[in-house]
Amino acid sequence: MRWIVGIDLEGRSEGALRMAAWLRTHRRPEAEQDFVGIHVLDERLRLSFPPESIEKLAPLVNDMVAGVLGRAGAASPFSDVDTVWAHSAERGLADAVQIGGATGLLVGRIAPREGRAIERLGRVARRLLRHLPAAVLVVPPDLRRTEVGAGPILLATDLGAASVPAAALARELATAVERPLVVLHVDDTLYTAPALAPEAIVPILRMPRRTVADVQEWARAHDLGDVEARLVEGDVPTKILDMAHELDAPIIACGSRRLGLTDRFFTSSVGTDLARSADRAVLVVPPA
Repeated sequence: MRWIVGIDLEGRSEGALRMAAWLRTHRRPEAEQDFVGIHVLDERLRLSFPPESIEKLAPLVNDMVAGVLGRAGAASPFSDVDTVWAHSAERGLADAVQIGGATGLLVGRIAPREGRAIERLGRVARRLLRHLPAAVLVVPPDLRRTEVGAGPILLATDLGAASVPAAALARELATAVERPLVVLHVDDTLYTAPALAPEAIVPILRMPRRTVADVQEWARAHDLGDVEARLVEGDVPTKILDMAHELDAPIIACGSRRLGLTDRFFTSSVGTDLARSADRAVLVVPPA
């Protein structure tokens, strides 16, 4: 696996840098994990300033990036650290993924693990999650390596096609860091339907319900083997976060349906909701 790690000079990426160091430290000796740190400079600077000023800027930025790595204690995971020019940070990171053939992106967010910050993701993480140029792993800025969960990788699935690529990457990640994989399905039928149509509750109760066996069958059908399967009912993001706490999962993995702007008016993205509010790393994987 090859990861592009976004480096922010304002401290938002420090948790992501520590997560990269954790992944590198916990990998199996034979597991290939490569991390490349990228800081994106705004192309408008190069267009606005004379060449001699830009030449002086490069070593200054390199020193600032080194300072960020030093504060995070995360210089060791990287095979390379580079500064690139792009019209936006998200464009520069997405281009780095495409050019380098990376598995995904590791980025930070604005909001810390605790508190009620109004702005939680930040522009870069929010836009990357919306377009998903690759799998995106979002990490709170204040996550410490000692606070990364000691439990299994948690795969949250709707048992549909959008979860299949997430299942494959979660399995690969769990194998690489030698952690078990737990597959969770949250049935939100009784949570959402009565609120929309209270009279629908009786026919809903008569409908066949999902079972743990269904979750196990889905996991086996997608080459996850006889992993532990969990089934709970309720609000999907809330129950996923509750299960992550219960299991002490280091990473929550989920798929994405790549909702368009119109769709987002009527329903939220579970992956984005988790990345916005979780106190741990959240991996959102695009559909095939």
